[in-house]
Amino acid sequence: MGTHLGLSPEERHEQVQRIIDVLPYDDRLILAGDFNFELNTQNYLGIVKYLRDGLMVLDQAPASTFPADHPDRRIDYIFIGKNIEVVKSAGFYYSEIISASDHQPQTLHFR
Repeated sequence: MGTHLGLSPEERHEQVQRIIDVLPYDDRLILAGDFNFELNTQNYLGIVKYLRDGLMVLDQAPASTFPADHPDRRIDYIFIGKNIEVVKSAGFYYSEIISASDHQPQTLHFR
């Protein structure tokens, strides 16, 4: 599943609640996208009740993703079900990305 949540806190809260309401029970689920919230916020904690933060599984500090030209915060996530095994994650920075997106990409290798 992919998503891009809104900019206002009220809109994001409602969107997160709707996502949680429709989450299928599937331990192999992947939910990724631009969530426009940071780690340990109410919305983040709501989602991690049901899914794991895939980039935190390996006990690494995931890279900041926004803004692309000088990332100073992480607002993009890859949430995963409990039966997904994380093999590795990789963060990278390419200066050319800022012409394609206002976010830096994230990668997660899993099985």
